[in-house]
Amino acid sequence: MAKNLFDFNVGLLTLAPSYNWSFKQTEKGNEKKVSENKEEFKKILAEVVKKEIAKNNLKNFPTNKPVAIFILQCFSSQVEYNRRDLDNIGKTILDALINVVYISDSQVKTLLLTKKLNDHRMPDNFLYITVKEQKIDSDIKYVQEAGLEQAVCFYSKLKKT
Repeated sequence: MAKNLFDFNVGLLTLAPSYNWSFKQTEKGNEKKVSENKEEFKKILAEVVKKEIAKNNLKNFPTNKPVAIFILQCFSSQVEYNRRDLDNIGKTILDALINVVYISDSQVKTLLLTKKLNDHRMPDNFLYITVKEQKIDSDIKYVQEAGLEQAVCFYSKLKKT
């Protein structure tokens, strides 16, 4: 298991919308449509992140300091994988985190966006986000490797509940 180098992480069994595409959330193997609207997704994501921050008693968030963010979007469908632009997914997520994780998205100094198709360890649609207040420049390769390994662990825990 990867060393926990991040302040907190969240995961959802969903696809983040880019533009106004619908997204679906899986609950115990059953897909249900949650919303057709990007703005609704952003509200839901903000609430999930707020709960994680409160659960971990992270009083420094939203922060006014620089942050590093790792985002992983796993796809179960080749069609969705091909159709969704990673930069637009990132924009949706970063907008949702304003006034929750940071005051302004200009504080994001390191951003690593990754998309994967049908990873055998995470075969469902799965969105994973992890955040760290960035005090010094980070080794990007280590952030990527640690983020991916923590995503696999988080996914496994999420599927067991």
